Amino acid sequence: SLTGANRYELVHPADARSAKDTLAALTPEDPVCTHELRVLKDGKRERWQRWANRALFASDGIRVDEIHAIGRDITAEIRARNEREITLGILPAFIDGLPGFVLLADGDGRIVFSNRIAQTTLGRPASSRKNRSCRAQQSALSWRT
Repeated sequence: SLTGANRYELVHPADARSAKDTLAALTPEDPVCTHELRVLKDGKRERWQRWANRALFASDGIRVDEIHAIGRDITAEIRARNEREITLGILPAFIDGLPGFVLLADGDGRIVFSNRIAQTTLGRPASSRKNRSCRAQQSALSWRT
C-alpha cells in the first residue's frame, strides 16, 4: 500500500515527469486514466507497472482530494512484447536472404510475407500479393511455368 506515500520516489526518473503529467491532466469530466511506467525495485531493479487511476475532486470541482490507483506488475508482458518486436524485426531480413522461394500465409491462407525469390518468381512486388490467397498465388505460379 502506498497510502500517504510519495509514489514518485519509486518511479524511474525518466518516467516521473510523464507520470505526473498524466495525473495532472485528470479532470472532473475525465477523472480516469491508465498508464504504464517503470519503477525501481530496491533502488536498482527496473520493473514495469500498469496503473489505473481515478481522481476524486473536491466540491469546488478543481482541487483533487484523492487519487485512487491500482497497479500491477507487467514486466513479463513488456519483456515478451520487446522480444517479439526484436524477432519480427530480424525475421523478415532472415527470410528475405534465404535462397529458396518463401511465402508466409496466415490461418486463412492469405499471403502476409514473401521473400525476394518469391517476388521475382511471381513477377510482382510484395505489396501486390499481400492478403491474396495461396490459391491465387499457386495459379500465378502455374501460369508462369
